[in-house]
Amino acid sequence: MKLHSPQFQRQLRRGVKRAIRESRELKKEYRQAKKFRKHANLGWFFRGVLSIAFGGGVFAITAATGHPVTGLALITLWTFGWVFIRAQSLWALLHEHLDIPTLRLLPVPEATIFRWELQKFLRKAFMSLLDLVAGFGALGLFLKFSAAQWLAVQPIALLSWLTLMALTALCLIHVPRKVYQMFAASLVIFGLFLLFAHNIVGNALLNLLDRTAPDLNLLLPTGWPVSLFQLLLPEGRWSALLLIPVALVIWSLKNSLNRLRNDFRFEEQILPVVPDLVSGMDAEDLMDEHDLMEASPAAQSSHHLGLTAIEEMVDSRLFLVPESWHQRGWYEKWLWNWMDAREKVLSDFVFPKGYAIIAPWLKALRNLVIAVTAAFVVGLVSPTGKLWVLGIGLFITVMQALAQTMNNGVAFRPMFCSGVNIPVYAGFGIGYRELSRLLVKCSVVQLPLFIPFITVCGTLVAMMFDWPWQMGIIISFKTSILLFATRFIFIMFAFSGGTNDSSKFRVRTLMLFAAMMSLGGAFLGLGAASLLVPTPAAWIFPVLAMLDAYVLLAVYGWFYHANRFDLMNIPRR
Repeated sequence: MKLHSPQFQRQLRRGVKRAIRESRELKKEYRQAKKFRKHANLGWFFRGVLSIAFGGGVFAITAATGHPVTGLALITLWTFGWVFIRAQSLWALLHEHLDIPTLRLLPVPEATIFRWELQKFLRKAFMSLLDLVAGFGALGLFLKFSAAQWLAVQPIALLSWLTLMALTALCLIHVPRKVYQMFAASLVIFGLFLLFAHNIVGNALLNLLDRTAPDLNLLLPTGWPVSLFQLLLPEGRWSALLLIPVALVIWSLKNSLNRLRNDFRFEEQILPVVPDLVSGMDAEDLMDEHDLMEASPAAQSSHHLGLTAIEEMVDSRLFLVPESWHQRGWYEKWLWNWMDAREKVLSDFVFPKGYAIIAPWLKALRNLVIAVTAAFVVGLVSPTGKLWVLGIGLFITVMQALAQTMNNGVAFRPMFCSGVNIPVYAGFGIGYRELSRLLVKCSVVQLPLFIPFITVCGTLVAMMFDWPWQMGIIISFKTSILLFATRFIFIMFAFSGGTNDSSKFRVRTLMLFAAMMSLGGAFLGLGAASLLVPTPAAWIFPVLAMLDAYVLLAVYGWFYHANRFDLMNIPRR
């Protein structure tokens, strides 16, 4: 940022440096702040390693199949995934970045602030261009390109990157943010699944990618500029037609940025007046004739209570009546009866609008039936289309099931206070064990629904890859147990995300890392053994993996109750 007076800027910079040199406390804070720069540098390093690894993956898959179009399909999928991740990153920079409240106090136009934040985003998004260069470079090495062909690769990579940026802006405008969050979570889960079962499903996924590679490059918008790579091959002259949709997508980038700039305005949000809510009855039941006469027409139309009705609610303590979510169904009632008195009160805090079980699972089951039916109908026309419809439907329904089972409510929602983030539960007398026990109960009670659902989905996947359905049942049943075991790990991470357990380099921090790494490694090993070992004794491994995850949650609880860290963390810029 440039101030209006360069001379003042130089004097201010020199004065700050002089004050830091003369103060021991300021030197300490300066060293602490420099850690964030080191973290940023390490982030760039590991991101570069990821780009190189991606290029190696493209080369390996192309060499395994012998088809360059399959390597292009992997680049298409990789870029398509980053569209949603970049959209979420840009949204956070424009609406949640710590600099925004401070920058709005400066006498600078909002368009200037938008340009600064956009520059930060482009510096981060530059690594996606490195991904594309690595992917296309791996294909060039495999095909042994000439010097002229290597020069032609550069504009293709640039066009692919510009398309990624344009699609990111379009998604930020037209796609709900929940899609970005669900997609990011699904990437983690899919990565864990591949880590556990790559020896089982690796060849099947590779064959699926090889069969559907031309369709992927043609249907996904990120595949249009990637397909231009085929212009460098003898049989790819037709791909020149894709320059038209690529140009249209890139042309939309200017309009999208203008719309984002126009929406980037600081305005006071004025919420509409909502009607009064009364537990257990409608507002009209408490409004007597005197209150209705005193109320204005607008208040009467919006069902606002009068003074007498409010006093009656306070005297009768009706306003303290909690949400009766346990009366929504027999499953909710079962969970309610399992809770003790403390957990029932705690559930009203964690789930202010109640905790629904039957309705979300019925919705997931409905979507599964629709996906299977649609796949059957599409399969009558296109076998490849059948695989994609079924795969997308299974992905959506499994994500719905996981979201229902892994629901943490509002307990860990961060509150920004005095430069730090504090989880909501930390402001109340809520302990680690009681909160984690409540969340575990809410998940355990859904095991009779979760395991059969994941087993059915896994069996459908096995049938999709022409595997024996018996093997599909066994593998999917074990996978459901492992997925449920990750619930303990995710609860631990939810607590850890609201603490400063790793912000200081101390002996206890090393002990915490050692415990987490050893138990986490044991969980990965047991999970892989449960899926890869064919003997009947392998059934003990999923149980041991679940026990290991529970021990991991308990060990972190020991550090938590030993006051090894504070319940706050400093947001990183």
